[in-house]
Amino acid sequence: MAAKVNLENRKRQLLIESERCREAMDEQLRHVQSATAWVPKTLKMARAAYPLFLLAAPLLGYAFVRKKPVAERPPARGSGILATALAGYKLFRRVKPIWDGLRLYRAKSRMGDENPNGSFH
Repeated sequence: MAAKVNLENRKRQLLIESERCREAMDEQLRHVQSATAWVPKTLKMARAAYPLFLLAAPLLGYAFVRKKPVAERPPARGSGILATALAGYKLFRRVKPIWDGLRLYRAKSRMGDENPNGSFH
């Protein structure tokens, strides 16, 4: 009879301990959820800004390049407003297809989100 009482007491203790562990896990899960609540919003903003980063990276690189002092520079050849305009035009022609592709991709992905069957038509 004493063994049965001890067994029931042990069972109650285990149930109490199990409930405490469940409550602790629930509390930790709530803490993790609140600590990582910013992640989806940040990812959404990063995806939205990605095309801007693609365009801004070369421009920022050009802006932060260390310019050589005048004495070390090679003689300028064709550097004038016409050469700058031509360089800008060439850059535009290289970036435009990428930009259009990204816009098309985003438009298709938005259409895909709106259609439950997953088709783009």
